Amino acid sequence: MTLDFNHPPYQLQNDTEHAGEIPLILSIPHSGTIYPEDMTTRSHLKTPELRSSEDAFVGDLLEAARSLPVTMIEASYARAYVDLNRKPTELDFAMFDGGLTQQIERSKNVQAGLGVIPKIVGKAQSIYMSKIPANEASERLNAVYYPYHQCLQTEIQRLYKKFGCLYILDCHSMPSIPNRLNRRRKSLSDIVLGDIWGKTSDRNLLKVIETSFINQGYSVSRNTPYAGGFITRNYCEPEHHIYTLQLELCRDLYMDEETIEKNANFPHLKSDLGQLLHLIYDHIHQEINQPLHKINHPIAAE
Repeated sequence: MTLDFNHPPYQLQNDTEHAGEIPLILSIPHSGTIYPEDMTTRSHLKTPELRSSEDAFVGDLLEAARSLPVTMIEASYARAYVDLNRKPTELDFAMFDGGLTQQIERSKNVQAGLGVIPKIVGKAQSIYMSKIPANEASERLNAVYYPYHQCLQTEIQRLYKKFGCLYILDCHSMPSIPNRLNRRRKSLSDIVLGDIWGKTSDRNLLKVIETSFINQGYSVSRNTPYAGGFITRNYCEPEHHIYTLQLELCRDLYMDEETIEKNANFPHLKSDLGQLLHLIYDHIHQEINQPLHKINHPIAAE
């Protein structure tokens, strides 16, 4: 089957000429809604089932960012097709017909069926009825995965060169009942902030975000059950003032998880997130105007 990538792999918002631009990147890797034919024709699952792992409407919830001079990168293709929050080597060789030419890593994600090309969605439902031709692994990565991360890396370099510091907020939603973890909703917070157990985030910004959510009436936890994925781990360099934080929003706050439709509380959460984004903007704007951040620190890659 010839793969047809007619859509750009991501949408990028940045305002490089705005005098008020700040070094903030919002990454939204799991809200993509494009399910290509080479996936759907090989699956016995219906669209709502395929969408069960999608961070639906997260970009809509963060719409306030579009009126701010910040950078936002949002995925176009579905997480079930290519998971951008994984290492490119996290491939399950058993899914493919023929040998894989690229390096592979049998990580815990891969063993759980949740590699860079996922094997399952939702309640451990198998996506594919048969094996995928091996050449399609590299085709998907080249068309979907690498362009997103190349864009992210380009924006990291640009903003760091300009400001000498950088903040990345990796934005997700989580199922209200995480079946793999066998937890009940009552034990799951409304909001989970992940910084790999204190290793990746800026403490001051983390406190601003956490306090804002608490003041708005949400329950908040740190790193449990989600401490941060590949993007949070891979792009942090706190010793060079590059900070990452993963944001997880519980889906039942804003959507019906069975029908994948917005619920009556969607506008309320969207408004609260709009207030939060303005607080984040004000905090970072104040930080970069302090003497420390006027120094252009060398980035590790240079």
